[in-house]
Amino acid sequence: MTSTALICYDNLAESPLLTAATASSAATGSSAANAWDWLTTTYWAPTSNGVQTLTFQFSADVTADYFAIYRHNMGTVGASVKLQYSTDGSTWSDAFTAQSPDDNEILIKTFTAQTADWWRIRFDLGSSPDSLFVGVVAFGQKLTTQYGMPAGFVVPRHGRATQILNNRTEGGQFAGRSIIASGARSTITIRNATQAWARANWEPFVRHAELKPFFFSRNHTDYPEDAAYCWTDGDIPEYAINDDRRQTLTMPVQCLLSGE
Repeated sequence: MTSTALICYDNLAESPLLTAATASSAATGSSAANAWDWLTTTYWAPTSNGVQTLTFQFSADVTADYFAIYRHNMGTVGASVKLQYSTDGSTWSDAFTAQSPDDNEILIKTFTAQTADWWRIRFDLGSSPDSLFVGVVAFGQKLTTQYGMPAGFVVPRHGRATQILNNRTEGGQFAGRSIIASGARSTITIRNATQAWARANWEPFVRHAELKPFFFSRNHTDYPEDAAYCWTDGDIPEYAINDDRRQTLTMPVQCLLSGE
């Protein structure tokens, strides 16, 4: 596979330059911070329909070229979302046109890098009577792998981890089955990475992945539906220098897929 992959872990909502983060509204027990804690079990929920925002102010200009969202119900409530930036917190420009997903799947949107000291995520629920909830949002600078995933790579959607329980009668007849889904497993692999690339890109990513999940899309141009929400599966392997003075970088991961 020659297409490079995207790893989206840099989240400006966690930046040390962040001075304020506010929501247009938040239901009791569903604060704005729940949307960027990387947990899929906590949510931000606004208290009304119409336009709802998450606004971030920074002490200096910061740069972003991707936006990602997961564990939401935008498709169900008919909401749209777009990321905006500003130099004064008053006049806003769109990083990309509003996205109106028809489902509740993972959404990763890349765009031309923009730099500003104000950013906001703008949701528009219209007149929907249903309540919006958002579990995970991230925006920042994407990591593009030096090379694509090699032959033998398991696309997360093809590595589903399921336990199948068969039911039988006392006479041994088939009486149905139950499936316990546990997401998926795969291994991110970058072969023959240069030492310079590994030091500049893989090392900071590993430091993030030691603690928190991230978004991964193995070929976002051709197969954006293959995007997954991942975290490390056990220890992160060391990466030795080979005879060509390059390194093979690997990271076993557990993943949640779109629709899970």
